[in-house]
Amino acid sequence: MKKLILVLFIFCTFVYAGITASDATDNKSTTSPENLDLGPKEIDLTKSFDVKNITQKKVIFPHRFLQEALEYQCEQCHMSKKGGGALKNQNTGKELKISSIEGVANPLHTDFCWPCHTKMNVPQGRVCSKCHK
Repeated sequence: MKKLILVLFIFCTFVYAGITASDATDNKSTTSPENLDLGPKEIDLTKSFDVKNITQKKVIFPHRFLQEALEYQCEQCHMSKKGGGALKNQNTGKELKISSIEGVANPLHTDFCWPCHTKMNVPQGRVCSKCHK
């Protein structure tokens, strides 16, 4: 009887471990770095968003660093799990719409950068010199 209980306990443990592992992988992107167009290592946001009146030092976005830090879960920033293309508004989850970038309270700051910095607890995440270097 003791052996039967032990076997059932071990069986249940393995089943639970399998279910837990399956749930953990379901929450992550199924894309691996080998299957992605990783894009550039860095992105000059001044050029990407065609900023005309530059009042701060430009931002060189560390794209590859963040891809690795976010474990290639492209959909955290992009609308697609494979990345590239449209960015995601971090407040609404919809496509980020930017008509122009002027002043501090522009959509890139308020709807993309700052919400993510807050969620990820980036030290000094809203201090200009954190990104404008």
